[in-house]
Amino acid sequence: VQLIRASTSTLEICWIPVVTADAYLLQIQRLDNSDGKIWYDVAVVKGNSLVVSHHHSKPACEEVEENKPIERLELSPGTTYRFRIAAINACGRGEFSEAAAFKTCVPGFPGAPSQIRISKVSDIVTLIVQQCWG
Repeated sequence: VQLIRASTSTLEICWIPVVTADAYLLQIQRLDNSDGKIWYDVAVVKGNSLVVSHHHSKPACEEVEENKPIERLELSPGTTYRFRIAAINACGRGEFSEAAAFKTCVPGFPGAPSQIRISKVSDIVTLIVQQCWG
């Protein structure tokens, strides 16, 4: 799982596609509070990238009650989240990936650079960095 871009309320992530996958289950953990060991479902998606702005309020390990809505919890600024991905196909759900942690930006401060590109022509090195601003 890799970070493409971060803002104060979203994290855009991507992952290496699995050839046999029809879809992917994305789960999230919030690391800066007491429920840091609980995984929550974010979405089931067809592609291999997603802009995450919220997650479900019910832990992934709990049964969903029929006809009862599940609340959405927005991502918070300056908060670290862990993500994991599992491929899904006709045979079921595969193993979850290794978890990766990313932090939303703090309002008014730049986040970590992303999509860093380095190129060299003769004796000149060019560094291109995309910066996140909250």
